[in-house]
Amino acid sequence: MAEPFPEFLIEGILPSEEVHLLAGPSGAGKTTVLLNIIAQWQDGLSIFGHKSHPLPYAYISCDRSRKSVTATLTRLGLQNSITRILCRLDLPKPLTLAAVLKAAVTKYPDALVFFIEGFQLLPTQGNEYRSTGVWLSEVTGMCEQKHYTIIGVAHSPKRREDAAIVHPRESVLGSVAWAAYSDTVIYLDINENDRSRYMQIMPRNAPEEEHSFVLGDKGRIVWIAEDDANVLETRLMDRLPGSKITREQATSIATASSLSERTAERVLSKMVAAGELFRVGRGQYVRASKDNVIEADFKVAN
Repeated sequence: MAEPFPEFLIEGILPSEEVHLLAGPSGAGKTTVLLNIIAQWQDGLSIFGHKSHPLPYAYISCDRSRKSVTATLTRLGLQNSITRILCRLDLPKPLTLAAVLKAAVTKYPDALVFFIEGFQLLPTQGNEYRSTGVWLSEVTGMCEQKHYTIIGVAHSPKRREDAAIVHPRESVLGSVAWAAYSDTVIYLDINENDRSRYMQIMPRNAPEEEHSFVLGDKGRIVWIAEDDANVLETRLMDRLPGSKITREQATSIATASSLSERTAERVLSKMVAAGELFRVGRGQYVRASKDNVIEADFKVAN
């Protein structure tokens, strides 16, 4: 007896047979986050504290070369994990959703879930509200008919401090119909002060959720707890070997992550004791090299 088709890809927040968006400004790490999610989801691991229901899939990049995608996967250590890939040169011209999906199911006939980067490139009738809404409605109907689920990556402009507050659902570049006619919208933004990421998950028929995280070693997602000093340590460990770090910098990162100055001091002391940092002056440190050898060129007088 065949297993029942799952109602959700991620329990409670990502329904199957729908169109969803992952949106955010350039530099927020949308691709890195998406690939992390795919790697966890395809292994049936919990995501955002919710149970996963994996299905056969294809990752499609409409705007990047295979070399570029491979470089990102290699950086994340996922090159042997995520292999069901189509890139720019694998896709027909002109780019349309129908052509892209046909190419995907030709290569991966069992695919039911499509993660599509460059999703906003696919409509053929412009980016006005009516045309975008009609197109997305048609895509949703196709998903229901064929049991497909689409997670499209969309671009949002960076938020300016003096700009009026706009709900993340309405901040997708182009027509607001993008979010109005999609089901779950996942909005990703970045704190430029400490490079931490803020994620808002907005399902249409479930409570919204908020998550914060940093990208640690090789881009690994490290979730932030409000009182978690590991946030600061992860950010400092992200520095290249030989990088100079000051107490003021560590305190600034801690403050931006709602940690105290005392926590910053404790983390610095811990990292020095572990050989991850070397103290080279009053309030000055150097990130250790891989073999934990002190770089003499960076030493300064106390």
